[in-house]
Amino acid sequence: MKSTYIWGAWHYGVLTALDCEQRGIEVAGFIDSNASKIKTRLGLPCLSFEQVPLPVERLIIAIQNEDVVKTISENLKSKGIDFEISKLVSSTPIPNNYYTNPKRNSKEPPPPSTIPEHLHSDFTMNNQIPVLYWYFDERNDSKIHNSAEDYKRAFENLENKTFEYYGKDINSFYAAFEKYNLKGKSVLIWGLAGLNCEAMALWQGAEHVYVVDYNKPICEYNKITVMNHEELMKSGIKTDVAISFSSFEHDGLGRYGDPLNPNGDLEAMQTARNFLKDDGYMLFGVPQGKDCLVWNAHRIYGEIRLPLLLRGWKTEAVFEQEPAVGQPLGTYHIQPLMVLRKIF
Repeated sequence: MKSTYIWGAWHYGVLTALDCEQRGIEVAGFIDSNASKIKTRLGLPCLSFEQVPLPVERLIIAIQNEDVVKTISENLKSKGIDFEISKLVSSTPIPNNYYTNPKRNSKEPPPPSTIPEHLHSDFTMNNQIPVLYWYFDERNDSKIHNSAEDYKRAFENLENKTFEYYGKDINSFYAAFEKYNLKGKSVLIWGLAGLNCEAMALWQGAEHVYVVDYNKPICEYNKITVMNHEELMKSGIKTDVAISFSSFEHDGLGRYGDPLNPNGDLEAMQTARNFLKDDGYMLFGVPQGKDCLVWNAHRIYGEIRLPLLLRGWKTEAVFEQEPAVGQPLGTYHIQPLMVLRKIF
């Protein structure tokens, strides 16, 4: 019996299967070296190569690792089996840390690699939100250590327009800062994945910057206070400005040691209101495109979940480098920068 199989049952494999479905190509299943653990993807069987009924009509390799692809390709050629490489592997880039090593010295159990069955309906909004897989375990204390010299270089790069942050998205911040002045203001940064938003706020003249993260970074600058969420709740602060860029989409997925919570992102947005002055505003960005939960990396927001996320907020302005519409399911690099104010 001839049929189409996709070799690789993770991110690119799922994207390739969905692309096949959109083009009217029926996929019989996936092939993966971890087939016994994965078992199914998108309701299709996941098999080892030895289990695949040959010959197949079409075999598509959807794996990023070039060495693995080379080994598979040579094996298939030696058996006289035709194959092709998924075009999505090159057109939908994935960061180098796609496969994040487990933090084995953490005292807490690792986040689940699949959605717990009893939470699946809540996480997918009764199966309205499709699920892809991209697993991270980043429970450990943060390895981020930003020195005073790091900030000095960042300010120089920001001034010279050579600062790098999410590709073109940095230009959205430059445009926003022309209309929204941070000079002399207090700023709360929700989540820090390097040296970025807090540096931009200081460069723009913020009086003081508060950074809150599940895993506290080290920021060696006298105008920065770093807190975890428990410390923030006890602080009683209210700031003039909040910045949350590529942060709240992670809440509740367990990636950073946070408790599993299907509505963690929605609750985070409401919590942000409590620490913002009534006349304050939030510079806000999350991945936008087709609604999707990429477990446990992040969420992507579309017409279903984005209105829920923005409930209680008014969009005053949007700065974007390219529209978020028309992206394939699972792509995540479009994050328009929105200026939000509280609705009372």
